[in-house]
Amino acid sequence: MRTRAAAVAVWAVAFATRIALVLIAGGTGAVMENDDGVYLGAAIRATGGDLPYHDFLFVHPPGIVYLLSPFGLLAHVTSDPWAMLAARVAVAALGASTAVLIYLVVAQADRRAALFAGVFYAVSSAALAGERTVMLEAVLNFCLVGSLWWLGPTRRRQVLSGALVGLGAATKLFLLPVAPVLLWAVWRRRGTRAAMTWTAAASLVVVVLVLPALLVAPSGFVDQVFGYQLGRARVWTGWASRVQYLDWMGGPPPIGRVLGTGGMAALGLALLLFAMLALRSERGRVWAVLTLVTTAVVMAGPLFFDHYAAFVAAPEAVAIGFALAETRLLARHLRVLVPVGLAVAAFVVAAGLRQATSVSDFPADGVTAALGDEQCVWTRTASTAIAVDREQSPCAGSLDDYATVLASGGGTGTIEEYRLSAAYQRQTLADLDRADAAVLLPGDRERWTDATASAFDERFPSVELVGQVLVCRRP
Repeated sequence: MRTRAAAVAVWAVAFATRIALVLIAGGTGAVMENDDGVYLGAAIRATGGDLPYHDFLFVHPPGIVYLLSPFGLLAHVTSDPWAMLAARVAVAALGASTAVLIYLVVAQADRRAALFAGVFYAVSSAALAGERTVMLEAVLNFCLVGSLWWLGPTRRRQVLSGALVGLGAATKLFLLPVAPVLLWAVWRRRGTRAAMTWTAAASLVVVVLVLPALLVAPSGFVDQVFGYQLGRARVWTGWASRVQYLDWMGGPPPIGRVLGTGGMAALGLALLLFAMLALRSERGRVWAVLTLVTTAVVMAGPLFFDHYAAFVAAPEAVAIGFALAETRLLARHLRVLVPVGLAVAAFVVAAGLRQATSVSDFPADGVTAALGDEQCVWTRTASTAIAVDREQSPCAGSLDDYATVLASGGGTGTIEEYRLSAAYQRQTLADLDRADAAVLLPGDRERWTDATASAFDERFPSVELVGQVLVCRRP
């Protein structure tokens, strides 16, 4: 298969897989995550005149707010749900482009191994966790792979490579520990002058994106981006429970039930060990090191969510591609490995799509109809507000209620921590005081103290059940 045709095929497989997850989840009314609503909600509020770190809490660098600002404007022109759908399509395209970059990087050594690596990433459960909706890992992976793919002998390409790393670092702090490895790779490939150009470009992009926030809300930016994140309480769930998500299959229900956490972790560890064979390749060495560093970043964090594993998926896919090229496994066993690989990939995708149906039960149309003309609506999460087209409501609640808990000195995200946070209870009551209606998902009330729950019941005695969602109104 020619390089261009193979690249198109990889992109199509990756894009179709990601879009399928969005459609199964419900399309325009899907509630797929909490974080995606926070990121798009921040862009909607920023394009409406509110400033992150000053007018609302935001615990990440501002890169994602800039990137999503066109979709924030789209929400003002059309609606919140359509803006979210457009953003998810864009993220799916970005993830598919990352898969193509992975193919192109490995194709420098072996096109068959490159095709495997590209498809490996395209259907990887770990990658899908970070690219099925608007998540930061999609940006990080594109910047990480793109920075080394576009690195070239000309100053223009060195600036582009550094600028991508700067954009990634200004989007999520995960990229900061990886930057020295990338700088080492630039220095080894292109020399000291190129490394200096690359560093200057990366630094300039970070300054340009971060400086406005520092000027407008210096203490807010430092406290929220660094203080809240680094001050999170550490919740250790064991190595196996984290490593299992690094598995290519990510524990689809049929496999997870058979192998258990230990078995899935063993598969994830086996993939990492195989990726280390890339150390034998001059071109693959940096990708093996990047796999180790990104794994260390994810494993050492105070908390772990499944989409964090997506940050490992990109360098690992490249490293596995170079490992295959180095060992020539595909060349030796092509007739056996190709049908087996296709069968396993089909099973993983089917299991992942089946698992995705669990997030498709939010009755967005029914809730929107029940709300009628009510505009002053409270929801606990921005994702819910966006799904019912109320993120631009004058009574929208806190953009990120978890950030409110972080501001109180918490960080584990447990129900008990919400209940113990006096600041969260006060903020909830203040938001509810302004609202004429409220949308409650199962579990929302569990975060309230008895006093908050009683105050809510007094304010909103009229209750309508839509599926498992409560639509509550004032008398």
